[in-house]
Amino acid sequence: YKDLLTASISDSVAALDNIENDGYINKGYGTHITYSGYSVEETITLLKRAGATVVRDHDTWSGVEKEKGKYVFNENIIKYVDELYKNGIEMMYILCDNNPLYGDAWNGVIDTQEEIDGFVNYALATAKQFPQIKRYEVLNERDTTYTPEQYAALCKAVGKALKELDPEIKISVGALSTLSGWKDFAKAMVTEEAYPYVDAVSTHLYHIYYKGDSNMFVADSNDVQGYIRDFGGWLDLELTETGYSTNGPWLGSTDLAVTPELQAVEMIKRSVMSDCVGMSFVTNYVLKEDVNSGESYQFVENDGTPMPAYYAVREFYDRTKYAEFMGEIYIQDNVYAFWYRDSGKNMVVLWQKTKDTFAKHTDDSAVDVTFADGITAYDIYGDEVNQNGTLSLQTYPMWVEGLSEEYLRNAYRLSANGRLSSAAEYIGGRVSEFVTEYEALCANPTFDGVTALLNEIYEYGKTMIKNNTETDKVLSAKLSELSDMADEIAKLMVLCDCSSVSTESVRKKLSSNSSVYKSFEEMTGEMEASQMIYKDRPYRYGKQLIEKVSKFKDRKRFAEAKTEHAYLAEDGKLVIEGTGEQVRQIAIKLENDNAEIVYIGFCESDENGFYSLQTYLTIPGEYTLTVEDGSKHTESIVCVYDGELTDEEKRTYTANIAAEKLLEWSQLMLDEELKTAECLCLENIDFSSDESGFDFSFVFDNTFGYGQSEVMYIAAYSDGILTSCSTAKLHEGENGISLRLDCGGINREVKVMLWQNNIKPLKKVFVIN
Repeated sequence: YKDLLTASISDSVAALDNIENDGYINKGYGTHITYSGYSVEETITLLKRAGATVVRDHDTWSGVEKEKGKYVFNENIIKYVDELYKNGIEMMYILCDNNPLYGDAWNGVIDTQEEIDGFVNYALATAKQFPQIKRYEVLNERDTTYTPEQYAALCKAVGKALKELDPEIKISVGALSTLSGWKDFAKAMVTEEAYPYVDAVSTHLYHIYYKGDSNMFVADSNDVQGYIRDFGGWLDLELTETGYSTNGPWLGSTDLAVTPELQAVEMIKRSVMSDCVGMSFVTNYVLKEDVNSGESYQFVENDGTPMPAYYAVREFYDRTKYAEFMGEIYIQDNVYAFWYRDSGKNMVVLWQKTKDTFAKHTDDSAVDVTFADGITAYDIYGDEVNQNGTLSLQTYPMWVEGLSEEYLRNAYRLSANGRLSSAAEYIGGRVSEFVTEYEALCANPTFDGVTALLNEIYEYGKTMIKNNTETDKVLSAKLSELSDMADEIAKLMVLCDCSSVSTESVRKKLSSNSSVYKSFEEMTGEMEASQMIYKDRPYRYGKQLIEKVSKFKDRKRFAEAKTEHAYLAEDGKLVIEGTGEQVRQIAIKLENDNAEIVYIGFCESDENGFYSLQTYLTIPGEYTLTVEDGSKHTESIVCVYDGELTDEEKRTYTANIAAEKLLEWSQLMLDEELKTAECLCLENIDFSSDESGFDFSFVFDNTFGYGQSEVMYIAAYSDGILTSCSTAKLHEGENGISLRLDCGGINREVKVMLWQNNIKPLKKVFVIN
């Protein structure tokens, strides 16, 4: 880092060229692309090199609508949004500021019907201009001028309109400058009926105006989590602004500012603590500032020179982009320690506890921590620090690798109670027993043990619903806490040796467009949102779980599979012949002694980085499959798994399982049967056959909405055995499909089914003679 600071600006930036932006961590920066000092090209480059996957930015209402009903967006932000999504970076768009064209909106409060309608129209115009943007935040730090009721009414109007336009849009509310009024704002979201249209609660935590240790950040964040209970639960917590200023005069006192080096130190602590409290989305403030701002929160100087914090946060993103955050672990009383695990690689970040966050990290008050030989320590910039097994910890974080699995499991067990105690106290009942079981599993996690505990939790949730005598809000909040407990317990799966990477990969990918999406969309389409003020929450949250897995864990698991040469399946052996980044052909020899069918999944990436899936099905016996990969940019992954996917007893616990359990809870909460709506109405089915198979086609009414797609399977059965399968991906506006089924040598009746991703019959079953 010191060498980079003394180098030229161009050399400093060039030193970052090797960083790839291929993780999915929902972390990044706030930007001001319409401000002076910003260029689209430089900003995109800085974001990619920083490893950011999200940004937060905006164009003001008054800037967009200068004449009533005419919306003209800044050319810079139009170009910026386009380039962000081309480079795999997502935007949260702030709908903000007032407009003097509408009543007295210039006074700082949008509360008359004319003003609200005008703001909603501006929001709709924005969503139509940028259909790729799926995250919106309503206003920015308006708790100083709005009452909770005024703000909730505006959030309801905006959320309802945007979700009617595009159900995939997520609405974040809050963005409050302080935490003092959060409880009242949370209550207003319920009383004003804004809750059904809200997906996340956002907050701004700076902590620059007072001194305190990292526990203050955790305590304040937990307060917000408590307020989410007042909503009824099932909301994500987001940190949309956080940072440290290096400009004492601007803050009013040099004692309140930090040095550039200390800014880097504290931003790493803030990043780790954000994971600790479960922030689902984090944007640091700010990548660069307006040239005339003077606030000095920036990570990059106006001349393009990265600050120390930029390098430190880049190192953090690079380390954690694929890692599972296991949680806080106990090392010793005066040390913070947090465990990240990435595909068997264990990383612990730790620093000394102190009551004064801004204590000089060069003082003599170090704390020694002794580990067994073999550890390697790194500073926040990724430079190795040789400590010979003993770390001299001060108030700046250090990364440690090489700790044994046994050591980490014990440290994890010692802090287990604190991870679940709050939820157990809130829910009551048998939940304290689950915490005791969890603590025991932390010391020796097994697949069967963790699965059994998760099943107990989900069954207990169903019992809570059936025996409920409380208000919907209380029940909903308790179910939300119970689901969070299950999510925490499920982390133990990564410590179970019997969990197969290939099995998880294919099953999770198959779930990415599964029936969970379908059920959610059917339900929301059939019932008014106001009638589901609490009952739709498990559906929405279950859907988010699947999205998170499909974007995060699957990517890493597929990348791991690429480097493997063989898999040991549950009932058979798989040998892959042929390796490399550009695998042209993959021959699979499967020795299957089981009477069950074995499924083989082949996945490849497209130019957008998403994986398509083809499934081949084989009868028992020896089987060889050759996959030809003709795409220049393709990574070819082959995975194998056993048995029917519908057999839950054999499935690894995944987010898809969690989502399905949440769906069960929701269905129990509904007063009437879940209504279904046909998405595909098959007609005009045509087929022809020859000695090697069938040509098959059909047309249908396609009711997919904007941006929806579905992978469909056409499969042939003969005598109850799956003999062939072909795939096609259906998109919005498409209404026909033609496929080839290779069923050579079959001279008897063949049953053909149209399947969804979860390998269950969908809408139509018919027979080809």
